[in-house]
Amino acid sequence: LFAEDDDKLRLAVMEFEDRSGTLSKQVLSDATEYLRGALISANKYTVIATERQNQAMIKDMKKESYKECNDKNCQIQLGQALSADTILRTTITRLGQTFVIASELIDLAKEATVVGAREKYDGTENSMSEALDNIAEKVIAAYESIYNSSDNSRRDNYEREENNNYSNTNNYSNSNSYSSNNNYQPVN
Repeated sequence: LFAEDDDKLRLAVMEFEDRSGTLSKQVLSDATEYLRGALISANKYTVIATERQNQAMIKDMKKESYKECNDKNCQIQLGQALSADTILRTTITRLGQTFVIASELIDLAKEATVVGAREKYDGTENSMSEALDNIAEKVIAAYESIYNSSDNSRRDNYEREENNNYSNTNNYSNSNSYSSNNNYQPVN
């Protein structure tokens, strides 16, 4: 059971950034935990615990940055301090009466976004939870698509290598047989 966990990506789900300026810290915290729970229940990632993230932020980051670690650079540094493979950044914006939740899965080795998802909602918490469920589904599906395609290319490369090794072994065996036959001298 735990051996399978070694193969999973280590994911840090970052606190949401509210660019709309309309949500309380409690709602943001609850929404972050809601999305974290959806990703944990999918069983595709090893999700780093919130407490560990908070401890790392206090310990490894500057005290003043503990207050707000919403920008991309701060979150990437925090993810690296946690030895995560990826982080999930989420922002909430508002355009008129429409709220938008946008999440991006960032590969920390590349420091690049590899998966993104966006959902609109009407500003209510019920609508927000539906949007977060959709985002979780999209992130998981897109990641699986990328992971499976990279697995297939790894598997293809492995099979090509194995075929080359087999082919080289056969050539080596044939050449040994040939040289053995050349050295063979019948005894009369």
